[in-house]
Amino acid sequence: MGKLEEKTVAIIVANEFEDIELLYPLLRLSEEGAKIIIIPVKAGLHPRPVAEKPISGRYGTPIPLEVMREGKRYICLELEKVNVNEIDCLVIPGGFSPDALRINGEVLNFVRKIKCFK
Repeated sequence: MGKLEEKTVAIIVANEFEDIELLYPLLRLSEEGAKIIIIPVKAGLHPRPVAEKPISGRYGTPIPLEVMREGKRYICLELEKVNVNEIDCLVIPGGFSPDALRINGEVLNFVRKIKCFK
């Protein structure tokens, strides 16, 4: 049993997040037993804009991840489908993604409601 069993970690990203700042916490936190929810937010600039292109990192890591299927280690949910009362920790990977997230009203309201920030 991991140290973080019964804990839920949300990782919120927009386009151009720093890939390793998503992948490393995802692996380590899930190894410790945390439930991981990745929340992709369609915001920010994308260097290769295509309407159906997934949210992706600066080095091309798409969400949902191609190297790891959704299920045991993580799930992807849209922002409005995440229950803020279940979130114990929020991770915001660096890169250009935080610039887009910090001016998104829906993201700001979501963060304000998370219990660990009250």
